[in-house]
Amino acid sequence: MNVPVQDLRDADLRPVLRSWVRKRPGWGQAAMREELGLCNGEARADLAVLAPRLAGFEIKSSGDRLDRLTRQVRYYDQIFDESWLVTTDRHLHHAESLTSSWWGLLQVETGLSGPTLSTVRPATTNPALDPLALARLLWRDETLAALRTLGRHKGISRYPRHRLWQLLADGLPPQDLSQVVRRCLAARPQTVTGADQ
Repeated sequence: MNVPVQDLRDADLRPVLRSWVRKRPGWGQAAMREELGLCNGEARADLAVLAPRLAGFEIKSSGDRLDRLTRQVRYYDQIFDESWLVTTDRHLHHAESLTSSWWGLLQVETGLSGPTLSTVRPATTNPALDPLALARLLWRDETLAALRTLGRHKGISRYPRHRLWQLLADGLPPQDLSQVVRRCLAARPQTVTGADQ
């Protein structure tokens, strides 16, 4: 069924986005997590792809407002190696000015077989990763395990999580920490609903 772009909702765009991700070179088998909490729940990524790089996708359909986008961009910029905005022509120009220059932009279009995505601007590497924000994506046991591999595990088992996160953030360069986080997120069990794919 061919639905006009302005009538497409977030839920209509998610399967289109997952299909687009699966077709990207090197991403075909990547684990995906929907509604990934960022910075202890301050924001959520519509879709996180645990591919060769940690990639975040924010979806803004025609019916969405952009008033939260600036704040969301700030959180994505702390965490994702690569960030993408998926939107329609209604928001494209304004959204482009609200995102960082390294964000990729995907435009939703309708074709004979339904909605498709076209790349308006490819994502480039985020130069502004925040190691502490990355570490905060990890569960306590994941953080302890990562610290063990670094040889920094003696006497820390009773530390509060924020102190463990700081130790990990201080112990690894951001790109290496991003790889640790990606592996931990991919190893987590999928949700019962199947939202994590």
